[in-house]
Amino acid sequence: MIIGFWIPLSALAGSLLLGVTGIDGFLIRIRAKDSVRNAAIIFILAILAFVVFFLYLQQQ
Repeated sequence: MIIGFWIPLSALAGSLLLGVTGIDGFLIRIRAKDSVRNAAIIFILAILAFVVFFLYLQQQ
């Protein structure tokens, strides 16, 4: 995603991949009966990745 400062397509791909991986990690933590507090951290990071994705998507 750092390369996305110069190449916006890279930021789109990186943030989408990070967001999907974060949602998947959140679901796996919930299935493993981990505490919601620990699972919420990765969910918040996934939301931030999707925010970056949609911001870069609007610029194009």
